[in-house]
Amino acid sequence: MYKIHTSGILQERVYRSQIRDIGHLKERLIKEWRRFDQSIIDRTVNQCRDQLLKCVRAKGGNFEHLI
Repeated sequence: MYKIHTSGILQERVYRSQIRDIGHLKERLIKEWRRFDQSIIDRTVNQCRDQLLKCVRAKGGNFEHLI
């Protein structure tokens, strides 16, 4: 199955041009995240649903031993 790496896609889009400073980076991250097609986000969530559920059950604490 083809895996989507949302962070890789976001990084590629954000760094297409040079970042001036931290404010510019934040602006670009927000802009590019908003441009994501919902299907990309849905597929990413579905691919890691098990890990997300374990994280929720651990209330954000350490859950690596459960994977």
